Amino acid sequence: MIDLGYSTFGMVRSNASTLASRVPELHLHECRTGTYEEIETVFRSIQPTTVVHLAAAGVVSRGEDAYGLIAGNVDFTVNLIRAASAVGCSSFIHTGSCFEYADGSAQQLTERDLVDPFSLYGATKAASVQLALGLSKHLNLPLVVLRLFGVYGPGEAPQRLIPTLTRGLHAYQPIDLTAGTQIRDWMFIDDAAAGFCTAVSRFDQLVPHTVYNLCTGVGHTVRDVCETLADAMNRPRNLLRWGARPTRIGEPHSIVGDASRFQSAVGWEPNYELVQGIRATVELEWNSSSAAAA
Repeated sequence: MIDLGYSTFGMVRSNASTLASRVPELHLHECRTGTYEEIETVFRSIQPTTVVHLAAAGVVSRGEDAYGLIAGNVDFTVNLIRAASAVGCSSFIHTGSCFEYADGSAQQLTERDLVDPFSLYGATKAASVQLALGLSKHLNLPLVVLRLFGVYGPGEAPQRLIPTLTRGLHAYQPIDLTAGTQIRDWMFIDDAAAGFCTAVSRFDQLVPHTVYNLCTGVGHTVRDVCETLADAMNRPRNLLRWGARPTRIGEPHSIVGDASRFQSAVGWEPNYELVQGIRATVELEWNSSSAAAA
């Protein structure tokens, strides 16, 4: 957004010194509690025209703390929308999750498909979307939902699959995995960021109070991703111990999206295929980290 000429502000909880040093043009405001009063105070000071809500609880760890998930995904969303409306914000983009959907089996999931999450995280994200749509209509705030699928790339939390694999493969350590047959829609972070930037700059081409999938539309198994990463790092595939861990009970077999609604509306297309995205991740994240350590 900064490159497009927008004055860009970010609300963070704390410990944002690294982000501030990387992106000095980003104006950061601390928001510790997430209450309506605190958010409104920040919004009054910056007077945003567009709010992009990317924060979520449970992304890094799929914990089962229902109260924490409700507070982070539902209550905080409601407070943001109320505060945005109070200061006269003209557009709001809320981030949904592919984990709101039921198992897609072998088909691409459209925005019309069944919402039936298998986890508490997915349930609270689905609740946040429904509340966002209903509350924004009530407040006459133009709002859309971008429902994200499997985003990966530099900066991903260390507990997640690709960073965990990267550390193990770098050290030539065997890694215990499930059978790896789960099919997911993997989207490189640059494509996701471009999607949000496009939504902001072409918001008038989107239908208010509508959900849009943001995804590649291409499914790859977990095994495909892990083996692609091993190849990109020049590590033997036999370090990947398939079937050494059980698949989570109730985990959907396939979650692959259909982004045609969003693509038709604003012309966005993903640029990275899986191999390109994995190689870029290794180059930008691991190689730079290794150089810094040396």
